[in-house]
Amino acid sequence: MNVANAKVYFKNRVGFAGALVMGDQVLVGVIPMEDMDLVIIPKTRTGDVIL
Repeated sequence: MNVANAKVYFKNRVGFAGALVMGDQVLVGVIPMEDMDLVIIPKTRTGDVIL
């Protein structure tokens, strides 16, 4: 299911984006993540804020 205008909260960041809901997981694209200065850390498979 596609979700439009989702408000995304991560640590001290907030952004608006479309998202894709697959079961109980949500997929957010790379552009909204970049807008909130988020990066993925491949080794731990986690996200974090660029300082």
